[in-house]
Amino acid sequence: MNTFLTFRLRSPAGWAWLLALWLGLVLAAQAQNVPARPDPPHLVNDLAGLMQPQEVAALEQKLVAYDDSTSSQIAVVTVPSLDGNDIADYAQKLYESWGIGRKGKDNGILVLVAKQEHLARIQTGYGLEGAVPDALAKRIISNTLVPAFKENNYYAGLDRGTDQLIALAKGEYKADPSQVQQQGSRDHSGSGPGFWIIIGVLVLFFILRSRGGAAGAGAGGLHSPHHLRRFLGWPRRIRRRRLGRWGWRRRRLRGLWRRQQRRRRG
Repeated sequence: MNTFLTFRLRSPAGWAWLLALWLGLVLAAQAQNVPARPDPPHLVNDLAGLMQPQEVAALEQKLVAYDDSTSSQIAVVTVPSLDGNDIADYAQKLYESWGIGRKGKDNGILVLVAKQEHLARIQTGYGLEGAVPDALAKRIISNTLVPAFKENNYYAGLDRGTDQLIALAKGEYKADPSQVQQQGSRDHSGSGPGFWIIIGVLVLFFILRSRGGAAGAGAGGLHSPHHLRRFLGWPRRIRRRRLGRWGWRRRRLRGLWRRQQRRRRG
């Protein structure tokens, strides 16, 4: 048991399995618990208390009117904290568990605001990804939501941001050229650390694999016939296929006969 474990951990594949197990434990530990869907349901849920009651009512009235006049649906949710979770994963789970959008069409939009982390996310269903692409959603966050949030005017930012989302869904939105920021500005929508963890695991796996291959070659020596054939691209199984079963046997017997002759001469 210990020998097998040692062998597995010394090989690059063993380390890859260990890293995959560690990654699974990390992701499981970060499994987020989103708030339960309110009953009766509302399109505006200010769980973080960022707006006044009359502002919540006005925003709710506008989104309900849009929901009644179209098949699409826009919901606004503010939360006190993400509890250390990635906002993209949190928004996706909240979107799915609350069932935003029409059933079978997946044409909903979720505007999520995290108070403690100062982050915002626009989660779009597959049915509206063509009308509301990620690039425009991020532009609405950086050009509309963030400037208003910095002034603690959350209602104004969400009111104007939802107006732009409604125009996008109708195909009537046009970006304001004066608000287009330069490339390389900070993205407030967040790109999850889980993505970079996976990239790091893959890079480490390939590094360990390359080192393991180099160490294996050095153990036998680059001048060893076995490793020389491997580096020249002539493994034994390939030569066996090319010679055929009987050709391989004849060649092997010929080699044995030659070794015996050399021993007799010596």
